[in-house]
Amino acid sequence: MALLAVLLAPGCALAVGAAAGAAAVYVTRDDEVEMYFDESFTTVFGAARAELAQRGGVSAADLESGHLEGEVEGATVKIWITSVTRDTRKCRVQARANAGISPDLDTAQSVAQGLAERLD
Repeated sequence: MALLAVLLAPGCALAVGAAAGAAAVYVTRDDEVEMYFDESFTTVFGAARAELAQRGGVSAADLESGHLEGEVEGATVKIWITSVTRDTRKCRVQARANAGISPDLDTAQSVAQGLAERLD
């Protein structure tokens, strides 16, 4: 089901999974995907860090603020993780190419898909 999330138009949503760790995925802007996970903060942060590391590299990671940054396929990828309830984490994935000038929704969706699969 996570594969379908990368095909959504901005403003659309898709529920991914049905058990613990399930995610709702939204394309919120031309360079950003937002997801909600029923996982612990450290679990989501660790999965995001692993996804960035595997896909290109992590240039910044701050567990306390929930912010990660890295390079994937030539794009700068930023990830923000916040707790929205006791059990739910919001994860925003943004990707911009060409020194931050151009939105790169394909890369944001690809990283988000990989993260969702890690947490599925």
